[in-house]
Amino acid sequence: MMSQIQDAQKLRGWNLRTWNIPKLFRRSIPLANPIVRRAALVVDQVTIATQIRGFGSGQITPLQDLTLRWRDKIIIGLTAFLFIASILALIIFSAGMI
Repeated sequence: MMSQIQDAQKLRGWNLRTWNIPKLFRRSIPLANPIVRRAALVVDQVTIATQIRGFGSGQITPLQDLTLRWRDKIIIGLTAFLFIASILALIIFSAGMI
């Protein structure tokens, strides 16, 4: 799968060979989108295949109940607070402006 995507990009004139690290990351972006899309497609196909194999075997029971614990709530609250604080810092103090 990876070699097919690389071959397709090479036919479009793409080249990854460079020693400059930032330029290497920028040049690898045309690979990232097709690889992520293909990986999502493969995951979807595997999910459908496993559901089909288990079809009619009874009710699906989760292995673990998913509930918010106290630490999850703290992380959500802290993240929301930091997000709001960063927006206010950006607006009031012009933080982050170059």
